[in-house]
Amino acid sequence: MKKLLTFALLLIVIFIASIFYQPKIFTDKPFTDTSYYTDIVRVGDKTFTALVSDTDVLRTKGLSGRMGLKNDQAMLFIFNNSGIWGFWMKDMLFSIDILWLDEQFHVVSFEENISPHTYPKIFYPKSPAKYVVELASGTLNDLGVKIDDRVLISSGK
Repeated sequence: MKKLLTFALLLIVIFIASIFYQPKIFTDKPFTDTSYYTDIVRVGDKTFTALVSDTDVLRTKGLSGRMGLKNDQAMLFIFNNSGIWGFWMKDMLFSIDILWLDEQFHVVSFEENISPHTYPKIFYPKSPAKYVVELASGTLNDLGVKIDDRVLISSGK
């Protein structure tokens, strides 16, 4: 009987703790990681605040391990030169849209609603890209993004 009571109390404590536990997601404290700086990205008529991944370490980390993105947040990957930069969903916890841009910021390729369950599949652009933007899943569809659309990026550096 004592073991049953102890087990019941433990379950109650876990239940109460789960009610008050709110995971820290990118949306709660978006820019506390000092390795990143932010840029403003405008896709269609919508503006996003983007964390910039412009080093090998930051590009490798990407959004891995984060709990989500708000609808006005993004991650911007900047490469030193144009290439066929592949992306995978390693350690991702939520679905995203990916937008590849050329040196003039025109859309050269995109993928929508990519699930973490697609890992280890690698997603590649159809043409070389210098910039890549990751957005909350469904954003590209909502904005009606098409190949050759222009994306505006203003540097926060």
